[in-house]
Amino acid sequence: MLPSTRRNTGMTLRISTIRISTIITESTSGLETNERGLFVTDEVGHTSRPGLFASGDAVKGARTVVEAVAYSKKVAEAMHEYMQTLPPDLPDEYANVPVAQNDDGN
Repeated sequence: MLPSTRRNTGMTLRISTIRISTIITESTSGLETNERGLFVTDEVGHTSRPGLFASGDAVKGARTVVEAVAYSKKVAEAMHEYMQTLPPDLPDEYANVPVAQNDDGN
């Protein structure tokens, strides 16, 4: 068992199992996975579907928080770079529609 102490409570919890789960839906069907059922990505999270990135336990399996954060930071940077290559948004046709406001400012 792994001891875990919550600060400022004086309580000690003994944990024997930690369960981590991933929900896979139709939106992820067709993505390449490895023999462990994890998504296959490159070093910055690109999956087999252009524009779709993956990170965390769904890619690396259960790892330390430090490893997960370090990898996810790389993926977030790659996502930002990818989004910068997308065409700009079209003008919002509703941007100039008047909006009623109440006396309280809402």
